Amino acid sequence: MKTASKTRQLTTAALCAALLCVVAPWSIVIGPISLTLAVFGVFFAGAMLASPGMAAAAVLVYMALGAVGLPVFSNNMGGAQVLVGVTAGFLWAYPVMAAILAAACRRWQGLLPRLGAVLLAQLVCYALGTAWFMFVMKMGLLPSLTACVFPFILPDFLKGLAAVLLAGISTAVAGAVSFLGLIVPHMGRLLVGSDHRALIPFSMLLGAFTYLLADTLGRTIAAPYEISASIIMSVAGGPFFILLLR
Repeated sequence: MKTASKTRQLTTAALCAALLCVVAPWSIVIGPISLTLAVFGVFFAGAMLASPGMAAAAVLVYMALGAVGLPVFSNNMGGAQVLVGVTAGFLWAYPVMAAILAAACRRWQGLLPRLGAVLLAQLVCYALGTAWFMFVMKMGLLPSLTACVFPFILPDFLKGLAAVLLAGISTAVAGAVSFLGLIVPHMGRLLVGSDHRALIPFSMLLGAFTYLLADTLGRTIAAPYEISASIIMSVAGGPFFILLLR
């Protein structure tokens, strides 16, 4: 059960990192700091994973993909230079923001405490982002707050609210996927060996691919109707798992 739970978390983390890569480039330039959907993706990772370490890891995977050159940062930017640029303080705050919300979601079920965590995460983001902006741009506190904080407080809070609500709805609708946590680790060991330095990141990607494959099959084999990915995994997972163990 622990292996299944761990793999499910790894799969969700991979999906959250992928979501961040998709939504973060969508930005509106309103000054030196853009209004970006990356904040929504960060909050969604925290709300979905409810594990501070895993939530931070998902965001760090996204940042690593951007650092190697993929255009996944705001305004379709990519490259390691972004992580030391004008907006670097905000980017480095993202893992902390996700961890804060994940810790709150693991401890409290109510909406209000989670929204309180959203506000705390915003405070951390603005503090780190503004401090770095002041250092790089050599600007005073008030002009920096005007550029980095005041226009974003309400939009970022609404993104956090949307992320918390959508994460709850997604968990309720999708539920647990049978056999995913059993099949993926065994496939990973067969393909890359038992070294966890390779097995863990490979399981993240393979788990996400397996889930998406099951969902795609469920949407196509009985079109225009849909079969739940959980049902697809249950039907195919048993025989496939036995085959892997032989």
